[in-house]
Amino acid sequence: MAENLKALARLILESVDTIDKSCTESGLLFPRLDQPFSPSSEAARNLPGVSDASNIVVAAAAQLIAETRNPVASLASMSLGWTSSTCMEVAEEGHIPEILREAGPQGLHVNDIAKINGMDAYKLSRFLRYLATSHIFNEVAPDVFSHNSLSSVMDTGKSVKELVVNSDGKHEGANGVSAFVGAFTDELGKAALALPEALTDPELAHALDANKCGITKAFNTDLTYFQWLDRPANMRRMRRIGMAMHGVTQMLPPNSMLRGFDFQSLPEGAVMIDVGGGVGSVSLEVAREHPHMKFIIVDRPNEIIQAGKVCSLSPVINCLRLSSHDFFQPFPDNLKAPDVFLVRMILHDWADPHSITILSHMRAAAGPKTKLIVVDHVLRYPCEAPSSIKDIKGYSDTAPVPAPLLRNMGTAGTLAHQFSILMTGIQNGEERTLDRWQMLFDKSGWVLKEVRKTEGTGIFHPHIICEPNLSA
Repeated sequence: MAENLKALARLILESVDTIDKSCTESGLLFPRLDQPFSPSSEAARNLPGVSDASNIVVAAAAQLIAETRNPVASLASMSLGWTSSTCMEVAEEGHIPEILREAGPQGLHVNDIAKINGMDAYKLSRFLRYLATSHIFNEVAPDVFSHNSLSSVMDTGKSVKELVVNSDGKHEGANGVSAFVGAFTDELGKAALALPEALTDPELAHALDANKCGITKAFNTDLTYFQWLDRPANMRRMRRIGMAMHGVTQMLPPNSMLRGFDFQSLPEGAVMIDVGGGVGSVSLEVAREHPHMKFIIVDRPNEIIQAGKVCSLSPVINCLRLSSHDFFQPFPDNLKAPDVFLVRMILHDWADPHSITILSHMRAAAGPKTKLIVVDHVLRYPCEAPSSIKDIKGYSDTAPVPAPLLRNMGTAGTLAHQFSILMTGIQNGEERTLDRWQMLFDKSGWVLKEVRKTEGTGIFHPHIICEPNLSA
């Protein structure tokens, strides 16, 4: 008997039927893997119900593989996971996506690719064949490679001639995907690979400081990741990581920031302080849809300079204000009692004591009606969740995961856990489970009220909504 296998197969078929029905009713084609990516081809993924059905397909297919494959082969494949990131780094550094775009749909022989980027053709073929075997690029004939939907997303759109001469500006103006591939497989990956050494080093094993983690070992530095990036030798990496952060948002559907908290419910002239708001992309997105509000973008001086350049071009510039502030220090009077504090993808950078400091300073600056919106991953357990979080609005409303899938949807949710390991490597930060978030809020004077899953984002970046604890 193989009841688990049959149950998983049924989940896959039922979910594919759901996707097919949505596509048929809307008249949209689901994107094909063997065709290059285009924004219009992705419309089907954003149809109602398709994201959830796709997650079930991913979770069930991966669990079906885990159940059917030889256990030793599974462990060997996972232990060799670094081969994937190595091959991705070779492709990104070698400008393979741009070369194949210029070659056209018929593809290009590896010998001709090597003539352009200077790599060894015979060695390069091994890396590209591995990627094609992993469904990144097509191998249309022996040693002839072309784009598919996955590989084409890495294309920056820059001319190959321009990149071969000077690749420093490769990621500027691009979608950021190539930038995060480069960052994940370069310094961020190296920091994560050094974690076993850091976790067994008596000086680093129990440290929570941002300069005592994987990157400490990987690059023999006592600087934090962002201090290390500020060094002149790392200027290219600094420029790349900014675009990489933008690239990560490409995993989310359009306007996902607008689908959680109800900004329209706020009164005319309501103020939102975007803490660690970077160049202001999130505030600009909200401002375009909710011009009745006012926005203050708060970040480090260098980021605020860049924000000024970006925001000055926006038609909503009149409702924006920029303010330089270190969020590890108390907020000044001109940054107190907003209607909303927004903290997006900031707290995962920091270990618990530092996150509590940031949250405590916001609580001290909050008014009695201030809302706190934290946009970050909420990790789920693969087992039964603690009873302490089961009644939290949003978490308790979540539809049950169909058996025999893991409670956290397994591989469909792996990316959030991978980010958690990444953050541990570069800052001693982490992605958190909901009970861990609740602990941070309890210790910093906030009350966790609700978790709002934004439509189409699956488990990624829900809005965690808090209010001041007025009795604390």
